Amino acid sequence: MNNLIAQSCNLNTAQSLIYSFNNIERAYPYAFQWRNPDEIVDLIFNKEFITLVANDGEKFNCARDLIRESFVSFTSRLKNFFSYLGPDYCGPNYWKNNSYVLLKGHCYTCRDGKNSASAKLQAKWLGKFPLIESENSLMTLLENLELDLGHLVKPDDETPSCSCLSYRRQVDFLSEFQEEIPGYTPTCIHLTWINKFRNFLTKRTLVREEIHRSRPQTVAAWTYIPPASHGSSGQFKVIFSRDGEKAPVSKWIVYKPKELFTEKDAWKLFDSMLDKGYIPYAAPTLPQLSKAFKSWQCI
Repeated sequence: MNNLIAQSCNLNTAQSLIYSFNNIERAYPYAFQWRNPDEIVDLIFNKEFITLVANDGEKFNCARDLIRESFVSFTSRLKNFFSYLGPDYCGPNYWKNNSYVLLKGHCYTCRDGKNSASAKLQAKWLGKFPLIESENSLMTLLENLELDLGHLVKPDDETPSCSCLSYRRQVDFLSEFQEEIPGYTPTCIHLTWINKFRNFLTKRTLVREEIHRSRPQTVAAWTYIPPASHGSSGQFKVIFSRDGEKAPVSKWIVYKPKELFTEKDAWKLFDSMLDKGYIPYAAPTLPQLSKAFKSWQCI
């Protein structure tokens, strides 16, 4: 939102974040087809609506409830599977006191992502975060914007928390947020992601235990090729077998070979695999498949 508009409307911090032009557009995709954001000169608030006032005096009404829902949905949205994996598909790094370092997925943002300065630094720190004794010292490292390593998340605390700016801002102005959204609890994309990831691991373990008690062993293997450039889509490919994870390459079948899957499909595909009793493995962890996947020849 234009800072001048926020100031002229006497919006507090929470209101400025909740009723931002971005959230208004998410709730009303056609709002800024009516007028460009830079043509909006004022906002009029009443109990149920916000009225956008254009520079020619025309007005557009937006329900506050829908905008609030848009804010909550966007703030707690689930990012794709690779968004917070460290090098070599590394998941959350345990620190201590039920806290985890959630690394940003720099390796998967583009094909050269693994060679970025941040990704290389992440690789150096893998397994070493517990050597940092002080939470303040760890926070200083993680929240350094130039290093851009990741965040410290505490999903198991009575009140789950994250070190990211979005979460901290919600905590700092919680009374304002709760005035707009009664009962509001701070959240963020990192807490949503780690909860989904841990649920995935739990479900995978349960399926593995069930399958190991039976035959045949149904398994799937996946690989991911990051996009050629930032902002485009990568390639996510899945093969499956009914002969266990040690099955030779000839015993694996490409899943829906005519469909092009991307990182956006990964969570959905993992859920589908597990629901159907297939244990997913990262292809590089299966020696007989690693070379085949590298050459993109799955069968």
